Amino acid sequence: MTGEADRKAILDAEESARIAETDRAARAKRLLEDTLFKAAIEAVKDSIWRDFAGSSSGVAGDEARRNARTGLDVLDQILGKLRHHVQTGRLASEQLGMLAKVKERLKRRA
Repeated sequence: MTGEADRKAILDAEESARIAETDRAARAKRLLEDTLFKAAIEAVKDSIWRDFAGSSSGVAGDEARRNARTGLDVLDQILGKLRHHVQTGRLASEQLGMLAKVKERLKRRA
């Protein structure tokens, strides 16, 4: 009986983790699709590109160009993390379906 209770506890913990992942995915997706968020990202990117284009030529503008590049990299990392949450949520949703089947089989055995 203890083994069965342990398996149920493990499955419940896995289910909770997958539910949390699907919740994060839904929030990340809403954010990525939000028009205000998209507009803010584009405004920041435009500002960075203007700074890049307006930087002094040669060595004098190197720091400004490095800062611009860093800014673009950070934005890409943020967007990448949000997209990663969306993808993880898709996988978690599939895993929830599999967990439900396993839990159902365990119930039938009991």
